[in-house]
Amino acid sequence: MKPQLTFSEVSMEISDLGTDSVLPDILGELNIQNKINSVLNEYEEIYEGYGQLQNVYPYCLQNTYNRKLEPAEVPVAILENEHVKVTFLPTYGGRLWSFIDKRTGTNLLYTNDVIRPSNLALRNAWFSGGVEWNIGMIGHHPFTMSQVFTAELSLEDGTTPVLRFYEFERIRKVAYQIDFWLEEESRYLNCRMRIHNQNEQVVPMYWWSNMAVPEYPGGRVIVPAKEAYTTTKGTIEKVSIPYVQETDVTSYGNIETQVDYFFDIPEEELKS
Repeated sequence: MKPQLTFSEVSMEISDLGTDSVLPDILGELNIQNKINSVLNEYEEIYEGYGQLQNVYPYCLQNTYNRKLEPAEVPVAILENEHVKVTFLPTYGGRLWSFIDKRTGTNLLYTNDVIRPSNLALRNAWFSGGVEWNIGMIGHHPFTMSQVFTAELSLEDGTTPVLRFYEFERIRKVAYQIDFWLEEESRYLNCRMRIHNQNEQVVPMYWWSNMAVPEYPGGRVIVPAKEAYTTTKGTIEKVSIPYVQETDVTSYGNIETQVDYFFDIPEEELKS
């Protein structure tokens, strides 16, 4: 089966996002950068505070949503070959929503049953599931629950379809694009990201992705690292792993509270 790209709709239960607030965010109450201190060493904190933002102006908040679920048709873009079927949500920031191994029927990601916004993003509204790519600043980016430009292209062979999402980010004043495609016999999704700084000066930039995967009893995180960065009561620090305060954090079922660990992977090791 040759790779295919199709655009369709799927039936889901979602909560009404409402309309954007009539006011821009000028207080910056949701910006985590305003609340972080650090006890890292001089080398590791060399860029601490660089590009710090007090708010997400000129974006307006997305805070008029409700929590009532109603059935709706959600636009999707689907990349598929003989081995995998990958679904994206163009109206929700281009999020990668599911990744199905067609041989086993297994979804490699956690795909939520519903889309129900909660207060967790820089503009307030955010929902869980899939894979999200965030541009510009710390936090779930301004487009996480917004329509992004969507295009269908092809590789140089003229037959392999490429799905592209792109936007202009108004705080950093840069354009970015994220491209995806499948090769005919591959079980891997190709992802290519690009940020275009058309300004005449250097622009502070923070680019990060977050992936939701299923949690299994007895599951572990295996990573070639001995240390990790984490935040404790608003302070960034570096801790040794796997044991943090006598808890093996690589066995994620042992972690009693919500916390992030950013593993310090040696330069010579793969980052995937």
